[in-house]
Amino acid sequence: MPYCAAEEFWCQLWRFQSLIAAAVTLLIGGISIFLVYRHQEYIQDKDIDERRRQLRASRAGLTLALSELTDYAEKMYRAFSDLVAQFDDHDRLPDAYTMPAFPLISDGPLNIINDCIVLADEEDAIPLSHLISFAQIQKSRSQGRIESIANSSISGRNTTQEDLLHDTLDAAILYAATIRCFAYARNETVHIHPFPPLDGLGGRALNEPHAAEKLIRAFLERHWDQAAKRFK
Repeated sequence: MPYCAAEEFWCQLWRFQSLIAAAVTLLIGGISIFLVYRHQEYIQDKDIDERRRQLRASRAGLTLALSELTDYAEKMYRAFSDLVAQFDDHDRLPDAYTMPAFPLISDGPLNIINDCIVLADEEDAIPLSHLISFAQIQKSRSQGRIESIANSSISGRNTTQEDLLHDTLDAAILYAATIRCFAYARNETVHIHPFPPLDGLGGRALNEPHAAEKLIRAFLERHWDQAAKRFK
C-alpha cells in the first residue's frame, strides 16, 4: 500500500474509532445477550423435562389414589342410600333402624393428588384442586351426619330424608369428580376429561337396584347440573 494511502487509512480509522468501538461493543453485547438467552432456554427446557418426568411418576401413584377415592365414594353412596330407604311416612328414621357400615378413608389419597397438583398444568391442576376440596368437604359433612345419627343427638333425630338425599348426591358427585381423572392418571389422555353427566356414570354401587332407587335417581336428576357447576 503506498505511503499516502496508508496514511489516509489510519487517519480515517482514527476519525471513526469511537464509532467502530461502539459497534464492536454492541456486537459483543448482542452475542452476550444471545448466549445468556440460550442458556436460560436450556435451563428452562431442563426444568420442564424434569417436571414432566416427576409428573409421569406421580401419575402412577395417582391411579391408586383415585381407586381408593372411588371405592370410598361408592360405599358412601350405598350407605346413605340404605338410610334413605329406611325413612317412614313421617319423614323419620324408625327406632329400630339399621345403621349401615360407612367407609373410612385416610388423607393418603388426597396427599398424592395434592402432589400431582404442584406438577400439573393449570388446566389439570384446577379440577384436581376442586376434587381435593370437595372430598374434604364431603368427608367432614358425612362424618358429622353419621355421628349425629349414631349418637341419637337432637340434630340426628332432626335429620330428614332430604338431608340424606343431599349426602347421597355429594357421594355421587365425588364419584363423578374422581372417575373423570382416571384416563389422565393412566397417561391415556393429555388432560383431564370434562365432568360427566349423570347418565354417564358407571359404578356398581351407583347402579345396583335398591329400595329407594327411584327416589334417589329423581333427586339426582333435579340437582345434578347445579351441583356439578363447581367442577366446570
